[in-house]
Formats: sequence, structure tokens, C-alpha cells
Amino acid sequence: MLVASGTKIPVIQSIKNQQACGSCYAFATICLLEFQYVVQTKSTLILSEQQVVDCSKSNYGCNGGTFINTFNYIQSNSWQVNTASYYPYKNAAGKCLFKATAPGVRFSPLIYNTVSSNNVVGMQQALIYYGPLYVSFFAGSNSSPTYTSILTKFSSYQSGIWQPNGCPTSSSMRNHAVVIVGYGVDTVTNIPYWK
Repeated sequence: MLVASGTKIPVIQSIKNQQACGSCYAFATICLLEFQYVVQTKSTLILSEQQVVDCSKSNYGCNGGTFINTFNYIQSNSWQVNTASYYPYKNAAGKCLFKATAPGVRFSPLIYNTVSSNNVVGMQQALIYYGPLYVSFFAGSNSSPTYTSILTKFSSYQSGIWQPNGCPTSSSMRNHAVVIVGYGVDTVTNIPYWK
């Protein structure tokens, strides 16, 4: 949990588990919205990833999606997101059960900026000035022995700096989304990292 400076307000909630549903795009986007809620209200609210999985038809439910499609869905939904207690996560895609009158939040219109993936300084500055970042990367696949090895290592990751060998550099190969909340340099290995 990341806590706002000088307060006891958690800016980033506890780590969540998407389980077997390919809904990382929903989790990462909702995390950013929860951060914005804390910034705007100075209180916390856990929002519904399941609403995004079920209702954002430009995404593919449990088979993946993108930040842009999720952002566009929330914008087209009058910036409204139900709470997770009203619309809990089910580890499966289903019928859209969003209700405007149910517990949730209506955000003021939001905007986003992009930073190219090779612009490390730009990403660091965005973290400092704007907060957490949605990022996507290649987390492995079963399409080749090298990619399967990457997938196995990523699936069993628990802590430390994850540095897989053999990752493709093409943005079309990105298959997992997370939120970056900070950065640093390991004091033992001198390896820079994102967290």
C-alpha cells in the first residue's frame, strides 16, 4: 500500500489478484481511478474491475483489453464506476450489471498523457508530477520455448528485480498491464528498477 505524504490515506490500495481472467487492463485502469479518487476526495474507495470486464465492449472481457478502450468506456459511461462491494470481481466475464444509481463514483472529466516507453526520464517525471502510470509489457507466452520460460518466470515472480532475457521489443507483443508507482536503484546491484 502506498500512503500519501503526511497522511494515513492509502493512495494505492493493496495488491489485487486478477486470477485466471485476462483482465489486467481493468485492474490497472481502476487502480489509476482509485488514485484519482483519493486525490480529489482525500478518502479511499475500492472500485469495480468487474464493471470494466463486463461492460467495456471494446475490450475482450477475460481475453484482454487496453487502457484506451477502458478509458473510452468510462468516458462514454458519464465517468461513472460502481464500487467493488456493489459489483464484485468474479474471475469471469458476464452480463453488464452497471447501475448509475448504485454505490459508486462519478468522476469529473479526466485526461491522460502518454510517455514513450524508451523515455525513462519522462516516465520518472510523470510519476513525480501526476502519480501512478499504466504500463504494458511482454510477460511471456506458450508460443516458443524462450517465451514459455519468460511466462514461467513471470508467473512465479514474488519479489526482487524481474529481468527476463529474450523479450520482444515490439509493442504489438505486449500482453500484460500493471501500474508503476515508483522507481529507484538497487543498492546492492546498482540496477535501476520500477516498482
